[in-house]
Amino acid sequence: MTDVSASRAPSVTYAALAAVAESQAGRRGPATAKPRPVGDVRAGRAVTWWRVPLLRRISGIGRTSGLLGYTVVVAVVCAATGADSVPGAPRALAVLTGIVGAYWAWRTFTSGIPSARRTARAATAPGGRTRRYTLLFDAGDAAEGPLLVIFPAEGADALPEGLARIVPPGPDKCPWAGLPAPAGTVELRGWPDGERVVVAWIEGRPYWPQDVYQDVDPSDPEALEAVAELLPGPM
Repeated sequence: MTDVSASRAPSVTYAALAAVAESQAGRRGPATAKPRPVGDVRAGRAVTWWRVPLLRRISGIGRTSGLLGYTVVVAVVCAATGADSVPGAPRALAVLTGIVGAYWAWRTFTSGIPSARRTARAATAPGGRTRRYTLLFDAGDAAEGPLLVIFPAEGADALPEGLARIVPPGPDKCPWAGLPAPAGTVELRGWPDGERVVVAWIEGRPYWPQDVYQDVDPSDPEALEAVAELLPGPM
C-alpha cells in the first residue's frame, strides 16, 4: 500500500514551494505603506533592543505604557481637582485599565523584555548559517505572520529543514510591506543561551521571529505532511 504522507513529500520541495510563493506574491498586490523601521541594526554589531520598534513591540512595553498611562492621568486629575470632578465612567475605566495594565506590566517584565533581549542578541550571534527560504504569507490571515520555510543551500528537489515564522514588517493596514522576495538566500543567526531564537537576515535586513525556530526532519513523511498542511489557502 502506498504511504499517503510520503506521496505528499514532492509538494514541499524547494522548487514547488518557490512556485507557490511566487504565485502568492503576484496576487498580493503592491505595498501601500512603508515597512516599520528596524533602527540601526547590522550583523556583527550589538543591538540595543529598545531602539528597534519591532523589538519594543515584541516586549509589550507600548501596550503596558498605554494602559497604565490612562490610569495615571485619571488618578492625577482626581488628586488635583477632587474625585467628584471626574465622571464615574472614566473613573471605572481607569480602574479597569489599571488592573489590565498591571497584568501586562507583569507579562512585559517577566517574559516580554527578556524575549526582546534574547532576540536582539540572536541578531548578531556569531556563526551565521546560509540557507535558502521560501516565503508563505496569507494576506487573508495576516495575524498568523509570514512563514519562512528553510531549505539547504542547494538543490531544486531539496526538502525543508526548518520553519521560521516572522513578525510582519509592515503596519497593520499593510502588513506585507517590506517582505523579502518570495524565495532566495537567508542567513540565520541565533540560538543564544541555548534557546531556539533565530533571526533571519535577508538582503541586509533582519526579520524578527514571531516564535521559536522549528526543525523539520526531511526524512520523516509525517513532518513533511505537517509542512504541507501549513500552506496558506487562496488569497
